Amino acid sequence: MYCRNCGYLLPNGAGACARCGTRAGMGTNFCSSCGSRIAPGVAFCNACGMRLSSPNNLGGGYPAVPGQPVNYSNYNMGGSAGGYPGGGYNFPGGGNNNMPRKSRVVAGLLGIFLGQLGIHDFYLGFMGRAIMLLTLSLIGWLLSCCTGGLSLILVIFTFFFGLVEGIMILCGTIKVDGYGNPLDD
Repeated sequence: MYCRNCGYLLPNGAGACARCGTRAGMGTNFCSSCGSRIAPGVAFCNACGMRLSSPNNLGGGYPAVPGQPVNYSNYNMGGSAGGYPGGGYNFPGGGNNNMPRKSRVVAGLLGIFLGQLGIHDFYLGFMGRAIMLLTLSLIGWLLSCCTGGLSLILVIFTFFFGLVEGIMILCGTIKVDGYGNPLDD
């Protein structure tokens, strides 16, 4: 299997690309079967005939059998689709290269100093995890008033969770944002 974002050959069972950090199966630039570069909006790889699934190929569906004509008017072929310059929509996990890259240093420092509230996850686009951290932290603080500090364990947990994630971001263990784009140094 090849990385759909950079075309790098992935070892069997790899969860993410070692070269660019994109999750396996995400991206739209290369064929996952043969590693050939893919033109935007095509339904099949020209080199190997592999049926492609891409978040930027919207509407119409793929032909059931290779060789049947493809109605390209249903696909996003660039331009100003949906009001986004350069065409296309920004799909989470798609590795959209039109989005500005997030800074590894900013994300790491947010994780260390404000990680208890999930601010670093909001910055990187991991909304579910960010909302979970914020909710757990607020519940911990509110319950600690009622229980005489017993639920401060929840507050301490969220503090250390954010601290560890901030350090992991700065060390390079977390390499991509919530949209699959690599972090800038």
